[in-house]
Amino acid sequence: MVENKYNLLNVEELDNSTNNLPRKYNKLIKSYKNRPSQEKLDKINSIEKILCPQDVIIKEKSFTRKKINSIIKSYVKCDNKLKKTIG
Repeated sequence: MVENKYNLLNVEELDNSTNNLPRKYNKLIKSYKNRPSQEKLDKINSIEKILCPQDVIIKEKSFTRKKINSIIKSYVKCDNKLKKTIG
């Protein structure tokens, strides 16, 4: 008797949903207004995080005192006029 090897595979349901997130978001909001549920609210919040991400704070680059001193020393070392004025 021949065994069917494919019986072991789990077949998931096909996802027929749209890949258009703004449209899906609007549809979920409309359906949530008609029949509110916690699942819909969770989906709305997750899509909202994707569509409207929080602003990323860009931190300016800061140098330590040691780094600044080494940069100044390298400028002085290369520039003869500056070397004479500083003494």
